[in-house]
Amino acid sequence: MRHAELVEAALTEWRTWLEALASRFDALAPPAGPPRDRLAAWEHAVTVLVTDVVERTEAFEGWHAHGTLVLEWFLAHQGVPPKRRRPLLDKAIRGRFADWHKPDPEVLADVARRVAAAAEEAMRRS
Repeated sequence: MRHAELVEAALTEWRTWLEALASRFDALAPPAGPPRDRLAAWEHAVTVLVTDVVERTEAFEGWHAHGTLVLEWFLAHQGVPPKRRRPLLDKAIRGRFADWHKPDPEVLADVARRVAAAAEEAMRRS
């Protein structure tokens, strides 16, 4: 494959991923309603998005950085204020994900709970 074909294939793959994420973001949006329902929806969304990233990257080196970025984009899509997004994720994740390893289900569930609670709080304060 020539260089130009490789670049085109990579860009096509990236665009396909971004379009899939956009659809996921819409489908995973927490509904209006009681806080309990919203928290459950946030937790589900975080779990699904992290799992998607792990599967897409095969938990390769740096997967968790991409996962954090995807979660940051999701928070932006849901209206979490810019200044709260990265600190919220840094605090919730705190190095609990590692290269070459899929997250332990209990760790992922705890991270999802932390992100959900912090995102809801950030939305209330905005």
